[in-house]
Amino acid sequence: GRQLLIEWYDKTLKDEEGKTIGLLSIGMDVTKRQQSQREILEAKNLLESIVATAPVRIFWKDKELRYLGCNGLFAQDAGHSQVDELIGKTDYEMGWRDQAELYRADDRAVIESGIPKLGFVEPQTTPDGNRIWLRTSKTPLRLADGETIGILGIYDDITEVKLAEERLQGANRTLRTLSAAIAALVQANREDELLRQVVQIIAREGGYSLAVVDYAEEDSQRTL
Repeated sequence: GRQLLIEWYDKTLKDEEGKTIGLLSIGMDVTKRQQSQREILEAKNLLESIVATAPVRIFWKDKELRYLGCNGLFAQDAGHSQVDELIGKTDYEMGWRDQAELYRADDRAVIESGIPKLGFVEPQTTPDGNRIWLRTSKTPLRLADGETIGILGIYDDITEVKLAEERLQGANRTLRTLSAAIAALVQANREDELLRQVVQIIAREGGYSLAVVDYAEEDSQRTL
């Protein structure tokens, strides 16, 4: 009672005078082949669904570093509405062309070494000219036989995290500077001594190249 899928090849049989006398039919059982093709198609559709709905940006390039494909989030970052619009393009044609050399240097290093580069932070210029920060991972794109044909990359926009870290670092510098300045104030015996210590503290703890105190003269323009 099992149902099979048969692929038929039919040929008309004729006698020496060209008269049709019958039909030759050859049937091949293609049940397993059809099942394999369905499984491959289902796996392909599943993979495409995963790539399309993943909450990160995904892209892949060939060995010449031309884009072979991406997901929708990546296309949006590049200023495109359709993923097909990016195929064949390079980083020089993207909004982040200022970072093209940086990105391509990493791509070549991963392809040539065969070693993934994971979880590194890098800048990106958006199509509208803003600067954002990415956490990126890249790995060689290989065929089943191990041949490297390009690179696969993913990244996430961590701009808010990066800005929060910078604000926290700035607040910590301010607290260190204030604490050191208060200590100098308590210990100083003269104004000039206090000011020398404070400007040194501002430069050292605050991360500035130069700090200076200017005095206004008693002339009409209050020259510094």
